[in-house]
Amino acid sequence: MRTTYKYNKDGTYSTTVTILNISDVRKEYRALVVEGARINSESKGKFLTTDDVKYYENYADKVLNDTCKENKGTYEIDGNKLLYGDSTTETFGFKNKQLILKGVTQSGNSYKIVLNRK
Repeated sequence: MRTTYKYNKDGTYSTTVTILNISDVRKEYRALVVEGARINSESKGKFLTTDDVKYYENYADKVLNDTCKENKGTYEIDGNKLLYGDSTTETFGFKNKQLILKGVTQSGNSYKIVLNRK
């Protein structure tokens, strides 16, 4: 999995997730989602139909497609902070050719992202 961040001088940015082996991941993820649904159904005394399997495979595809779609937004720089248009804030710094972002998720977990310049 590769995530690309692109910060433009006009205050816009985009992030894109690329899954390099998407065919293999899609096959495995579909199998995992269907297996989870099968286990859940059988715990209730039911079985999956062919239509159910197709539904869960399509659901898995949708999750992967949503994961890989490009996200866009705006940002401003205030000192060592990136202020995003969605009210998210990250601190940033540089080390060699790396951009280091630090922030806190909505659930309160801290994170650190190290980006290598292309």
